[in-house]
Amino acid sequence: MAGLRDDDPRAVEVGVFLYWNDVAGLQPFIERSKRLYGREDHRETLKIEARVRELMG
Repeated sequence: MAGLRDDDPRAVEVGVFLYWNDVAGLQPFIERSKRLYGREDHRETLKIEARVRELMG
């Protein structure tokens, strides 16, 4: 994400938007979200994990 630092929540949001239909593209954002928010049960992290599970069937 050009112009967005790694610790900027908008970078995660933009990445998730761009890769919403791509499992391989979404998976790195799970770890990035966990690092950013400092916990595994943040709503953004849970949303990404649920979408990955949905895409994987």
